[in-house]
Amino acid sequence: TYLARVADASTRQFRVEAQRLALRLAPDVNAGAVVTLLHGDVVNAVAGAEQGHWMGVQSGSGDNAKRGWVPTQWLLPLAN
Repeated sequence: TYLARVADASTRQFRVEAQRLALRLAPDVNAGAVVTLLHGDVVNAVAGAEQGHWMGVQSGSGDNAKRGWVPTQWLLPLAN
């Protein structure tokens, strides 16, 4: 079910399950996109960044790191 797939940020890493998913500037479908994530991309949860069905995540690392928001329904938690 949807609720069973919604992961909490303590899991830390998630795989994108949508074919294309906008990493947004704010937890709002109308917010601008930072970058487009692709199916299979791995993102890291940002501690304390959850709002409704949105989660703050980081894609990439170092100079290539991008932070933003994605709907949790498109994230699958990865085993630690």
